[in-house]
Amino acid sequence: MSEIKEWTAILSVTVVISALIEFLIPPGKIEKILNMVLGTFVVCSFIIPLPNLKNNLNISLKNTLNSKELKKKKHMEEKIKNQTYDLTQKNIETIIRRYLKNIGIIPKKIEVLMDIGKDNCIIMNKCKIYISEDSKNSKDTIKKSLENDLNIQSAIIVV
Repeated sequence: MSEIKEWTAILSVTVVISALIEFLIPPGKIEKILNMVLGTFVVCSFIIPLPNLKNNLNISLKNTLNSKELKKKKHMEEKIKNQTYDLTQKNIETIIRRYLKNIGIIPKKIEVLMDIGKDNCIIMNKCKIYISEDSKNSKDTIKKSLENDLNIQSAIIVV
């Protein structure tokens, strides 16, 4: 931004100096030649800094675009991470539901408790399985079966 300020200041000074010189030029043939020289001087002072300005503006625009792209990328990574977490949770719930169905138990509700570790790994802490009063007698069997066969720590809750 400071480059634009410098450029406009130089351009303003050039125009003011050219106007003063043009005001002091005596009329005649020399007037036309000096007006052409002063016009060329003003045009050159306008054009010469443009390549430097363009490079500086491109750099600032690229940084702005890169920050937008970075935000998009982080948002997308977060979205993928959340989707993976949800999908894993649903898959584990489905595995437990099928396993329980195979041993003759139909749960009322299954909650899978998970965390995301430091290295973005999904860690399953335990699951809560809600069963009806009818299945109350098989509470210990369900817990042992899940821990032995599926290696899942569980809490069996009778509702």
